[in-house]
Amino acid sequence: MSSLHGELLAIRLAGGMIKAMGLRGALIESDNQTAIKLSVSESVPPWEVMAVVGDIRKLKMEEGISFAWIKREANGLAHAVAAEAMTGCLPVNWMSFPSSFVMSIVSRDASPLL
Repeated sequence: MSSLHGELLAIRLAGGMIKAMGLRGALIESDNQTAIKLSVSESVPPWEVMAVVGDIRKLKMEEGISFAWIKREANGLAHAVAAEAMTGCLPVNWMSFPSSFVMSIVSRDASPLL
């Protein structure tokens, strides 16, 4: 699996969570420009990520999701979640019961914005 595939899986997971929680019009951020471009584009994606991109685009239309690219320095959590999703080690309840590691990343991500 490529890093792009992992980033797209994380975006699809976020979209699924948005749908499950009924949060219409939510924003998904990523530090991967290619993943964001594929999520908002209508062009044909590479075959190896076509199914995932199709799922993301469907969620985008159904749930009114928007996407934004931000610098990795301010998006450490997205990077960590994508890496964990890619290896299959992301706990299902990571948002409901964030680990101290996750909370430290959230604090670090917020600090450049303050």
